[in-house]
Amino acid sequence: MKKVSVGRIILATVLALLAAAVSPILLMASLSFLAVPAVLVCLYAWAGTLPAAVYVLGSTAMFSLMGGNVFMWSCFLALFVPAAVALAAIRAHHSYIVCLRVSITAQIAPCPWNPDTKLMLVGLQARDIPAEEIPDQNLVLLVDTSGSMYEENKLPLAVNALKLLLTDLDENDTISLVTYAGSSEVLLDGVRCTEEGKEEITAVLDSLEAGGGTYGETGLRTAYDLAQESYAEGANNRVLLLTDGDFNLGQTDDSELVKLVTEKAEGKIFLSILGFGSGNYNDALAEELADKGNGNYSYIDSDMEARRVMGGALKGT
Repeated sequence: MKKVSVGRIILATVLALLAAAVSPILLMASLSFLAVPAVLVCLYAWAGTLPAAVYVLGSTAMFSLMGGNVFMWSCFLALFVPAAVALAAIRAHHSYIVCLRVSITAQIAPCPWNPDTKLMLVGLQARDIPAEEIPDQNLVLLVDTSGSMYEENKLPLAVNALKLLLTDLDENDTISLVTYAGSSEVLLDGVRCTEEGKEEITAVLDSLEAGGGTYGETGLRTAYDLAQESYAEGANNRVLLLTDGDFNLGQTDDSELVKLVTEKAEGKIFLSILGFGSGNYNDALAEELADKGNGNYSYIDSDMEARRVMGGALKGT
């Protein structure tokens, strides 16, 4: 299909308007009442809008046969048709503007710490991706099992969240699992999410216990290595980090972590982060790392929130 030049349409519009403006002079000549339609037909054909040219020619002929004022009709076309054609061309060139479906919700509530102010929560929901369009998943679960994760709303909640994620995976998807505390350990390496595989993954998740330091650097590098080894073209190759706070052993310079995550994202291995607990949770760092890792980050503080986040995990980044 021939592409329409928006620039040529604009130029054709200007020239058509000029033709209409000088038409009183042209009308002194024989058959000059056809001058404006002829100019319009040529201009629109040149601009790549042949349907508009045919419309101008056909409608002018019909209007003439019906005894109408061809000159006045041509002046109308010189104003109306270019606008309609330009709008159609812009719509065709930027189809996402008219095809984007976004649901917007808003809630307003009193501000607990300032009675003179209100808080507004705005939610955006894009269209759901059909199951058949979701790519295969090559996921490396990087779980913080340091001592601070022992609380009920941390490691136990993280395990429950991962079990929810498993329900949306099938035999085309793979799971690897790395834990880190005083050191990192690979517990699963590229397990297919068949029924037997899910049982194996669930058993390993149930065996996790908290204890030790937070050797985040080694765990992150190990997770990236596993993702690279099982890299699948066209799949969602992603490290999913579940933690309650900072990386406090090894490479703790935030800029170095950002650089590492950015480099891996450029290699099509992405990073998403789930935060648990409170107190030492570094929200700003988690958001930056997830952003640089071409992923998202969420904070989970309850089973209800875990169901909400993990239920849509495969339909987002």
